[in-house]
Amino acid sequence: MADALAKVVGSGAFSGNQVGVVADISAKMEKAVGKILIND
Repeated sequence: MADALAKVVGSGAFSGNQVGVVADISAKMEKAVGKILIND
């Protein structure tokens, strides 16, 4: 996940607080997907 976030930040598409929002949502999605894969 860190690599993907670094690419997003490096792209300049997001700035300031937006980076934190994207990181938070990414972490939540990663956790949710992990739970789905574990339960399958």
